[in-house]
Amino acid sequence: MEPTPTIGVSVATPAVTVVAGQSGTAAVTVTRGGGYTGAVNLTVEGTIPAGSATPNPAALASGVTASTITITTGSATPAGTYNLTVRAAGTGAVAAVTTPLTVTVTAPVVPGFTIAPAAALTVTQGAGAQTATINITRTGGFAGAVTLTTSGTIPAGLTLTPAAASTGNTSTIAVSATSAVAPGTYPITVNATGAGITGTQTTTLNVTVAAAQATPDFSIAAGAASVAAGGAAGTSTVTITRSGGFTGAVTLTTTGAPAGLTITAPAATTGNTADLSITAASTLAAGTYPITVNATGAGVTGTKTATFNVTVTPAVQVGGYTLGTTGAVSVQQGATGTTTLNVTRTGGFAGGVTITPTGAPNGVQVTVTPNPVTGNTATVSVVASNTATTGTATITLTGAATGLANQTTTLSVNVTAPSTGGGNVSYAFCAPDIPIWFAYQNDNGAWTRVTAGANNTFAFNVPARGGIAYVTQTGTNYDLTVVYGTAAELIAGGQQRCASLPRGTKRLTGSVAGVSATDFASVSLGGSSEILVGGQTAFTLDSVPEGSLNLLASRSSIDLATFSLTPNRLILRRGVNYANNAVIPTLDFNGSESFAPATANLTINGAGTDTAFVATSFFTGAFNLSGFGTGGVFFNFGSSPLRYAGVPTDRLQAGDMHALVAFANVRGDSTSSRGIYSFVRTITDRSVTIGPAPSAATVTAITSTPYLRLRATAASQASYNAGASVSFTQATRTANISVTPGYVGGSAPATWDLSVPDLTAAGFDANWGLRPATRTDWGFSTYGGNFLAFIGGVPAEGTTFQFANKTGTFAGALRSFSRQPLATGRSPLEVTLQRASARFQRLQQAIVGARR
Repeated sequence: MEPTPTIGVSVATPAVTVVAGQSGTAAVTVTRGGGYTGAVNLTVEGTIPAGSATPNPAALASGVTASTITITTGSATPAGTYNLTVRAAGTGAVAAVTTPLTVTVTAPVVPGFTIAPAAALTVTQGAGAQTATINITRTGGFAGAVTLTTSGTIPAGLTLTPAAASTGNTSTIAVSATSAVAPGTYPITVNATGAGITGTQTTTLNVTVAAAQATPDFSIAAGAASVAAGGAAGTSTVTITRSGGFTGAVTLTTTGAPAGLTITAPAATTGNTADLSITAASTLAAGTYPITVNATGAGVTGTKTATFNVTVTPAVQVGGYTLGTTGAVSVQQGATGTTTLNVTRTGGFAGGVTITPTGAPNGVQVTVTPNPVTGNTATVSVVASNTATTGTATITLTGAATGLANQTTTLSVNVTAPSTGGGNVSYAFCAPDIPIWFAYQNDNGAWTRVTAGANNTFAFNVPARGGIAYVTQTGTNYDLTVVYGTAAELIAGGQQRCASLPRGTKRLTGSVAGVSATDFASVSLGGSSEILVGGQTAFTLDSVPEGSLNLLASRSSIDLATFSLTPNRLILRRGVNYANNAVIPTLDFNGSESFAPATANLTINGAGTDTAFVATSFFTGAFNLSGFGTGGVFFNFGSSPLRYAGVPTDRLQAGDMHALVAFANVRGDSTSSRGIYSFVRTITDRSVTIGPAPSAATVTAITSTPYLRLRATAASQASYNAGASVSFTQATRTANISVTPGYVGGSAPATWDLSVPDLTAAGFDANWGLRPATRTDWGFSTYGGNFLAFIGGVPAEGTTFQFANKTGTFAGALRSFSRQPLATGRSPLEVTLQRASARFQRLQQAIVGARR
């Protein structure tokens, strides 16, 4: 049987890729079998748009087995995959065969590029140029040079300088800004053209201009120092205030020290403070020595200077001391008790003694004021919280003094639960200030009227917190007082209410000598005082209380340029008890009885550019009936430091104290003022710091019936967190409302909120209240510091009390010298300082008259 003739066909590369517009090839192999030796014809089935696939040769003679298919495409050939079939056919009875051929046409590659900033750029005003990098992404085999330019809204002073054309993958732009370019971010358009490339590529470069850095600099200030001749070293702390990024080392030196005063500066420092060590030889005379500190800083031009005072005290004699208290303390939960700590000094020891209390039960806080103790006594305050552990505990008071062994004493403290019976709070009033109506409020409950008992005493019970309200009448004038506080605070206010500054019935007359027509004279006895101006010599003192009192008189000169009143002679008569209608022996300021006052500087920190003044009052005795006296209120206006005056140290006795008030009106705001009371014994150079200007206060009406009820609010301030009060003053009506932090939760609220309460349910006569449609002046006061001195406590050396006042009017223009409230009750200091304020106003009016 004869074999069947056959042929076969195959493509060496059955899948061919061709770029549009170009050509490609595919090798074809033909095989013969079954004795077939004839010719084979090749054809390609299928089409390529705008192209072709052609075998060459198409006819393979006998014995030829290879051919090539040429694939051509045009630029119009779409990219894609085309499936073709290669067919081989012989002659005679040979069957035709096929094999697939796939042609993939791809789009032609076009050279090109894109650009983008590597990152945003920040430059500083007036500084050197910064470089922005622009990334170049190349495609299609593009390798030509790329040239950059910039366009868009470019502010004057902002300069952008592209680098030369780049054949790499990056290029740069130098960017700089003068000081005239405002700080901010500026979007800059960057344009790029490529050699042989049609069109322009763009991108956005964000350029941030930063403010120029300040010049490195610094300033210094030095604190005063005190050392004992031949004693331990003292320290003056130099404060370094750096600016403009200055971090370099500061080197200190000093000049001005006398022989015997050695001041050693530390090594150069990169910190913000440096301590000067100060020693005084035992031969150095006591006194105050001004010292100049010089400072140089690494990299800073010039020398900075500051001046401070070194006070040299006499050599300390080695001695000792012992401690003791005047008695045990019994205190209710939620209240405060006090006792006196006695420091008995021996061998000439006069140094400070630091007291540390230990052993207090839970919820009891023991503090000593002042601490360190520089005198012979201090006040020990025992504050028991509402949850303090009840019972008797022994407190140990340990004293520490330089160079001496520690001393101790014990104090028995008995904490009791609050009284639950009626009458644990009592307010006793003295004529002529006896209320015509009195009520109290337990917690925030209903107001309850209280009638007076024996000795004009109003008694009631407030276990934790509450309020009192009372009305006093003078002719057709009515004054409403409302006080909110803890039970302990109300008890303290009630205990001092009548005993603070009684008004007697005696009238005394007298005269002064040694005064000229340009002098001012003052005479004060038991809270009654008289000011003499324009050469007046006769005076009358009314409402002088009975008992042994201290009389203080002063002669002062006036500085019409500064409105300052400075005393030049004082007369102090102790223990006088003149009969009613008696004539006081002549007070001769040129006589041997008179003496020169002590004067010193008071630095008022925090006043800024505000005009400040300092006033001095002198208190004698123990702030009570038998020894109370006040007088010599002296004023000085101007810029800090200011001179202030008082009684010399060698004429002071136990219980004597000066009260300083440093006060500043806020510049440009006649409705705002702030100040600080400071209680000191001796007149020496001192400094005080007043707080910030008061918060704005808002006064609104709650209702006008049956009487006008006003509400005042103001944001609380950290410097004045010890209490707040507001006064509303009309021609014949006033309302004064006060509150302590203890009443509102133990700490100052975010906003002080005081209002005239609705008292009608407790029998309050609407005729006593503020009248609607009537001009009403208001004063909002906030307080900080040791507020106990104003609610019945006795201030000690160093006790301070800050205040801030905001005044306004609810209808009409602001009235001059509107009344300002102070605190709960009317303590000795409150009454005294209110009278001192009235004397100051009369003095100021007299001064204005003298200037005219």
